[in-house]
Amino acid sequence: MKKDDVTKKVLENVAAEFNKIMKLEPPIPTGRKITKAELEKDLVEAAVELTLNDKVSKDAVEALTAIGIKLPEKPAADPGKSGSSNKKGGNSSKPPAKKKDPAAPRFTRIMAVGQVLQKAGKKGITKSELEGEADAVFADKGGKSNPKESKWATNMVVNSLDACGLLTDNDGQLSI
Repeated sequence: MKKDDVTKKVLENVAAEFNKIMKLEPPIPTGRKITKAELEKDLVEAAVELTLNDKVSKDAVEALTAIGIKLPEKPAADPGKSGSSNKKGGNSSKPPAKKKDPAAPRFTRIMAVGQVLQKAGKKGITKSELEGEADAVFADKGGKSNPKESKWATNMVVNSLDACGLLTDNDGQLSI
């Protein structure tokens, strides 16, 4: 799908899907009073919050990719592992999974990028330094280091801040 093929109606469908999947409050507005450019801006901002567990339709992924939004990718399945599991008692080599407290806030890569940008202040930071430092902050907070995902999160934050006019680029030094 090309960017020119993405109509306002397609973007409204993606916005409705995001509103349903992510339970956005307030929801992304749609309708006659909203322009295509406003929808694109709102979708960029919402896409930053997507996780690997969010199930986005193939049509939505195509439309978002066409307008320049890169979504997180699930890692490829390990072909060496079979899908069988030991469901009825028996001895399992894995301990039972811990249940997470749904009320506990989780620290995200997006938050890590924001903290590093905020810490850089007016001095600024290069995009590659931002990616590395955000990955380190995320790992320090208990996450798993992954430079590829850190790069994705950095791009989402930088693109969102730039679209809102909140990012300053002085000869490669990014600051907010």
